[in-house]
Amino acid sequence: MFAQDVKRFPIFHDFEAAQLDKLGAAFEISRIPQGTVIFDQGEPALFLYLLASGKVIIRFKPYDGPALTVAVIQPGEIFGWSAALGKAMYSSAAVAAEDCAIYRVRSDRFAALCDECPESGAELLKRLAAAINDRLQSIQAEIVNRIQSGIDQETSGRRKRTHDR
Repeated sequence: MFAQDVKRFPIFHDFEAAQLDKLGAAFEISRIPQGTVIFDQGEPALFLYLLASGKVIIRFKPYDGPALTVAVIQPGEIFGWSAALGKAMYSSAAVAAEDCAIYRVRSDRFAALCDECPESGAELLKRLAAAINDRLQSIQAEIVNRIQSGIDQETSGRRKRTHDR
């Protein structure tokens, strides 16, 4: 089932059936109801996730403000990559925006899998790094837009207050 489902994931594009079977042995599938917190910001980063169906919202809570939605994960995308990067804790939270089917692999099992299958592991890590880079650029652009929007609103409010005097 894993091999059939993940063929559509860009991170596994062009992987051979034998490679996918080996990877599939490390992953487990979970059904997650809408509204469930999959992991919270600051929790131990135990799993890397692949979204098979549904939608997941990634939220980041700065220490001095409300939580911000920084990404919406669609089927075929990965999340929880803090676990794959060897980070101790998740840097954001993940919440099921819809009922979801999610494949997950423990961080230690993912690392062992990369060691057991060095060629596949190296390719998988390369693709994971590219996916992370793309997501970080998207998140950075969203944060800059939100900051700029906040500055524009604040400036507009100041001008209005000054004009009203």
